[in-house]
Amino acid sequence: MAKRQLNRRQNWRIEKIQGERAARAAKRESSAVEALEGGDLGPEQTGLVIAHFGVQVEVEALEGELAGSVSRCHLRANLPALVTGDKVVWRAGNQGIGVIVAQLPRTTELRRPDSRGSSSRWPPTST
Repeated sequence: MAKRQLNRRQNWRIEKIQGERAARAAKRESSAVEALEGGDLGPEQTGLVIAHFGVQVEVEALEGELAGSVSRCHLRANLPALVTGDKVVWRAGNQGIGVIVAQLPRTTELRRPDSRGSSSRWPPTST
């Protein structure tokens, strides 16, 4: 059986729709990058990660005028894996979304014994 061929008009329409989608995605990404890298971020402050949602985390401010408030923050690509309970340095944004700038050293660590009784580390560290 022969494979069905699309006509010229159908190919044009598919390319047009995909181009529009790519343009919208690029526009969204550039506006997010401008908001994160622009000058509309507040001063650096310490916070505690209280929830992790993949590419975003919720941070509770530990100091400053926002102390005790919870903000949604983006993660920088150059940061190690963050887990709930990590202390971080973050900057608040005007739209209510901030940016995690750095991770502070951990003071506690959750360890679970494996089947041989030795403790494995979580989160795993790269050596």
